[in-house]
Amino acid sequence: MSKKFVVGPSPHIRSPRDIDYIMWDVVVALVPATIASLIIFGWASAIVLSLSLISALFFEWLVVSRKLSISSFLGDGSAAVTGLLLGLSLPPAVGMMSVGEGAWTQPWAIPILGSAVAILIGKHAFGGLGKNPFNPALVGRGFLTFSYLSIMTNWEAPGTVVDAASGATPLQGGAATLSELFIGTVPGSLGETSALALIIGGIYLLYKGHIDWRIPGGFLGAMVVFSFIHTGLAGDFEGVVGFFSAGLDEALFQVLSGSALMGAIYMATCYVTSPTTKKARLIYGIGCGLILILIRYYAQAPAGLTYAVLFMNALTPILDRFTIPRTFGEVK
Repeated sequence: MSKKFVVGPSPHIRSPRDIDYIMWDVVVALVPATIASLIIFGWASAIVLSLSLISALFFEWLVVSRKLSISSFLGDGSAAVTGLLLGLSLPPAVGMMSVGEGAWTQPWAIPILGSAVAILIGKHAFGGLGKNPFNPALVGRGFLTFSYLSIMTNWEAPGTVVDAASGATPLQGGAATLSELFIGTVPGSLGETSALALIIGGIYLLYKGHIDWRIPGGFLGAMVVFSFIHTGLAGDFEGVVGFFSAGLDEALFQVLSGSALMGAIYMATCYVTSPTTKKARLIYGIGCGLILILIRYYAQAPAGLTYAVLFMNALTPILDRFTIPRTFGEVK
């Protein structure tokens, strides 16, 4: 009889979806954005993404394993996600200069340095996967923005396979239609210009159940609502129909441009740094979107997404604490 009962610690019901499964699924979801960046920005994208991805895997392997095997180098996939997200958030100018078209002699160090900061400081300085309070990729991106502002805000597009506009990004006043923003043929970071590619990856993550709709929904919903409020305050419309038309155009522009979709779908939804309760996730997403749109309208900071998500990362423990569901039968 005793052999029929096994006493052990929880969890007693295990899921086949482990860390490796989820993390490599996120990498799969980033494949459309990666392909789009390669098509739009050409070799510059290939250079930056390769350096960022390989260096992130190397620093993770150096800390965690140091065994000479392919499986130990690839790890659980979390470093690959960090390296790929960091690379996709960098401007094409980094890769363009690394093939001899810029003044700085060692620009290849930028994605490597960013990965080192992301993995070593943003992740392992706090104890490794599951213990880092801030999104590692955004920690690396923030460090690079503060250290190399002129390079990180250089949006001149290199030679591309398709005709991409060059110069200022749409958020900086560059001309761009909504269709160009949707496809991605505009200046910007490597993986953030193509809304179509990001949405495809987001649908995949939602379908697989890896992200909760409340975070991207609250994030983008807050941006849409405040875009209408800003349109109303500006007063540049005629009548109710004009207000909704102008508000819709502004809302679509804000959602499709810059790093909004990348942040809402891939950055803010990080398992470790986002809340666990449903109510907290919605509040968290709304906070990220509201901070980002406020920075865009009133601060004009080059790293608005970084500030927004990292600030809400810091509030995650508080949000979880005050939104814990009541236990069944609990009374005061």
